[in-house]
Amino acid sequence: MVIEAIHREDALPATARGYARDTITLGWEDPLHGSPRRRSDGGTAFRLSLPRGTILRGGDCLVLDEARAVVVVVERPEPVFLIESRTPSSGTSTPITSAIGTSQ
Repeated sequence: MVIEAIHREDALPATARGYARDTITLGWEDPLHGSPRRRSDGGTAFRLSLPRGTILRGGDCLVLDEARAVVVVVERPEPVFLIESRTPSSGTSTPITSAIGTSQ
């Protein structure tokens, strides 16, 4: 099965509204190049063929017509650093966050 489109729950094709639901849990750094093979949390195998630069977000739905299933993207909780200034220069502080392990 090859997935070529992302849907939101409220914009699913009418044919998919009655399909079984499954999930796929993805972290920030899960790669999406080419047409990677994926497996849903429930074990259904599929491939993604999305436009370059596509980012999957929590709540996105992937319709697997052959399996009569909708796979909903779940974002895996990721550890982050939260850094705040102790001496704000302008009277307000701006928190800076960074995901642990990223190259940003």
